[in-house]
Amino acid sequence: MGVTIREKELANGRKSLYLDVYFQGRRSYEFLNLQLNGNRQEDKERRRLAEVVRSQREVELFSQAHGLIPEHKGKIPLFAYATEKAQGHPKKDPLVKSLPLIEKYFGEMQLKAVHSKAVEGYQTFLQSQKVRRPGAAGEATLMWSTVANYFNALNTVLNMAVKERILISNPAQGVRRVKPQETRQFYLTRDEVERLAKTPIMGEEGLGGEIRRAFLFACFTGLRLSDIKTLTWGDIRNGKIEKRMVKTKAMLTVDLNSTALALMQGDSLKPHDALVFTLTGTDPNQYLKQWGTGAGIAKPLHFHVSRHTFATMTLDEGADPFTVQNLLGHKDIKMTQNYAKATDRSKKQAVGRIEMDLSKAGKA
Repeated sequence: MGVTIREKELANGRKSLYLDVYFQGRRSYEFLNLQLNGNRQEDKERRRLAEVVRSQREVELFSQAHGLIPEHKGKIPLFAYATEKAQGHPKKDPLVKSLPLIEKYFGEMQLKAVHSKAVEGYQTFLQSQKVRRPGAAGEATLMWSTVANYFNALNTVLNMAVKERILISNPAQGVRRVKPQETRQFYLTRDEVERLAKTPIMGEEGLGGEIRRAFLFACFTGLRLSDIKTLTWGDIRNGKIEKRMVKTKAMLTVDLNSTALALMQGDSLKPHDALVFTLTGTDPNQYLKQWGTGAGIAKPLHFHVSRHTFATMTLDEGADPFTVQNLLGHKDIKMTQNYAKATDRSKKQAVGRIEMDLSKAGKA
């Protein structure tokens, strides 16, 4: 192991200082952006700076070789380190979204000071945080899946610190993860969908009518609200939707049945970039709640219920989970299973398939 300062002649007559690093049988070079110009005083100062960097680099390599933690690296605040690792990540990445919560909970706590109790406390802290969800009255605590994603993001950051030899071990290891509670997935039965279709909605001649059509259309296609809002006539080809999903960026293909086609109220002669449904920034859930009440539906009605409805109706009609997975655009079959648990009808059918006539059992 060794770190040596070397000089490289440049075309302009100056000399560039760099480090010749030999570590674990490999040689690498690190340029210092320091140049000697022939001025005695200036060159002396640049050589001094190069020696400081060389010494520091040698200490880092020695620490890495012997499993020691460089003191200056351990003093980096966890929040600052996490912010650095989040650079370049998309805005919806769990690490990026959880940075304000990391700062709020850990404050200026240094990496070397993070311990398992603090990490466990962060998980509890996440469960107590409240956010305002679109269409919901007041604030609600973070969803269990969000808590898990945010905690996993912190765990990833701490693993990075271990890999970079800033921490000896990950303080999140051994912390018992809180298991998410199984939430009830609301969906509409075929009868309830028909009742909604026959029930007027607030603002029928305007935005309400568009929301009504869009919701029913989603019940027969499984599209998310984000994809409904961005659906254009150019996405409709040969009786199918062929669209890149907003959430996952993956391509989705869904055949349109006669019910879905009738709800579109248009034709292929419209401009390809024209929207199929004109939905403004108004929250559609405000309309759906009143509409559901008017139809005598006691279930909480929000736009995502249409996606659940599509999943359960297709399963009830005999579609296998893998087909429904593709129709919904899920990468993992587990996601489909979370959206569409076995319905009452399919449960009854499953039990009915194992019926036997035992009246003559045991008789000669």
